Amino acid sequence: MITKSVIKKPSYHAFSLLKQLGEILVNKGEGYVVTKESGDRYQVLCYNYKHFDYSYYLHPEASTGINEHYEFFENSENLNLSLEIQGITNGKYWVKELILSRDHGSVLDEWLKFGAVDDMKQGEVDYLKQICVPYTKVEHTSVTSNSIVFNGLLQPHEVRLLEFNLLFGES
Repeated sequence: MITKSVIKKPSYHAFSLLKQLGEILVNKGEGYVVTKESGDRYQVLCYNYKHFDYSYYLHPEASTGINEHYEFFENSENLNLSLEIQGITNGKYWVKELILSRDHGSVLDEWLKFGAVDDMKQGEVDYLKQICVPYTKVEHTSVTSNSIVFNGLLQPHEVRLLEFNLLFGES
């Protein structure tokens, strides 16, 4: 889950996102899980899991190059996900979104962009440590119809966590 240079791998970040889920399961389905904590605090974990295809199992270990890493999955299709959480309190919500994907948080993809060099200096390792983190975005939204709708297009292997916390309700 961590490289020999102590750079966090996507699996580390994925477990970190899982840890942020609430104790109460609200709903789950193909590509998502919705949880809740006390009060009006919801968490939505979305994912576009891709399984290895049969050709992965036909190759001896370490027989393929590092650039061929993504060729052994059953498909590379995006996932168009639309979710609605109903029955929530109307009001102003703080919304935090964390995205873990090939573009955000993948040490392998950043290292490949970097040139895939084996002899990195400490400054280069420090740079990778800083950029290999999930993308984070925070915003506010108003809920007026007792529901929140999420529409998102997830890349292959992407994991996305959304947190909705009620700041103040409508009276």
